[in-house]
Amino acid sequence: MTDTVIRKTAKWIIPATALLGGMLLGQSGWLEPAANAQTAESLTPLERLLIQDDIRQKIVLYGLYADGDGPGGRPRDLRTLAYTMMTPDVVSEIHLVTGGKPLIFTGRELVANTPPEIDPELAATVGGRHYLIDTVFDEVTPTRVRTRTPAVYFDATKNLHGAKCRTMGPDACGQKPVKTVMWVYEQTWVKTPDGWQIKRNILRDDN
Repeated sequence: MTDTVIRKTAKWIIPATALLGGMLLGQSGWLEPAANAQTAESLTPLERLLIQDDIRQKIVLYGLYADGDGPGGRPRDLRTLAYTMMTPDVVSEIHLVTGGKPLIFTGRELVANTPPEIDPELAATVGGRHYLIDTVFDEVTPTRVRTRTPAVYFDATKNLHGAKCRTMGPDACGQKPVKTVMWVYEQTWVKTPDGWQIKRNILRDDN
């Protein structure tokens, strides 16, 4: 993935993603008082585990919605990602390793309306996938959960020649690395009538 494509992606996608994906460290007061009224102590150990399992499943789905299931599987679906996993007023923030002010977006429409391919020419020859490694739960209450999830994104060339590729040179079968991107998602989830959804989604880019 070229730097140009990364910046195009930063303009359109909040990894989340599109997504797994926050919270804004050092800020308070934006959450509704009712959400602050219930604390982690009001949860039983089983209730806490069930909430964590539910959100872990959603974080995995975040990556699958962003990339699709692969050949023969479900296609990339950022509209479903946005409308099932984010609140209407979600705030998304991207911190690039190059520094400067973060990119901040409000609302889920930007994610929902992202084109199927940011760079169609590149997508024809290069494939990529998000790997959301594991999740730390910094806060779990009945109405709010805060998580951090390290993630990597791998790009590699595609096999465009089928079984004949092995007679066509070392790079013809695909799998040649193009770009690896690393970051951490910081996400704040709130309980809504539609289940747990992301209210704040922060991406901190490592490279």
